[in-house]
Amino acid sequence: MPGPKMLWQFGELGYDVNIDFNGRTGEKPIKWEYFTEPNRKTLYDAYSKFIRLKKNNSIFNSTNTTYNLVGGVKYIKLIEGANTVIVVGNFDVNNQNAFIDFGSVGNWNDAVVNAINLPGTTYNATLAPGEYHIFSKIALK
Repeated sequence: MPGPKMLWQFGELGYDVNIDFNGRTGEKPIKWEYFTEPNRKTLYDAYSKFIRLKKNNSIFNSTNTTYNLVGGVKYIKLIEGANTVIVVGNFDVNNQNAFIDFGSVGNWNDAVVNAINLPGTTYNATLAPGEYHIFSKIALK
C-alpha cells in the first residue's frame, strides 16, 4: 500500500534480541552469524527482493488501489497505466482458498515463483499457510 513502511532493526533476519536490550533505542549486537543460517538468509533475501521491487517499480507508489484485508487470504491490487500488480497471501495457519478478481485474462508474472496463465478474470487457488505471490501484468524489474 502507498506510504512509508518501517522494519525494526534486523527484523528482516528474524532478529531474536529483545527490543529493550541496551535500552529501547540503544545499539543492538549485529548477528553476522545469521547469514549462515539458511532460514534467516532466505528471509533476508526475500526482504531484499521486496525492497528492490518497491524501489525499481513506480506502480508501488500508485494511489489507485483496492484491497481486501478480511479473513485468512488478504490481497492488495495496484493499478498504474497498463500494469496491474496483485499481492496476495494466506495469513492463516491452514490452507485457504483464494478467489480474487484480477480484472483481465492471460499471462501474469509472479515475482515470487512461476508465472500463471489465467483463463478467466478470477484467480482461484488454494494457498498454503504463509504462501504469498506478487502477480503483475507487466514484468517487474
